[in-house]
Amino acid sequence: MEKCDFQTSSYFRKIFHQNTGMTPSQYRSTR
Repeated sequence: MEKCDFQTSSYFRKIFHQNTGMTPSQYRSTR
């Protein structure tokens, strides 16, 4: 996801958090 506006990225974070229980940045730091 290179180009996305704020609304899209915040929506993505919300869905990602619902699915994984963590934010994308937290997920990256655990790998």
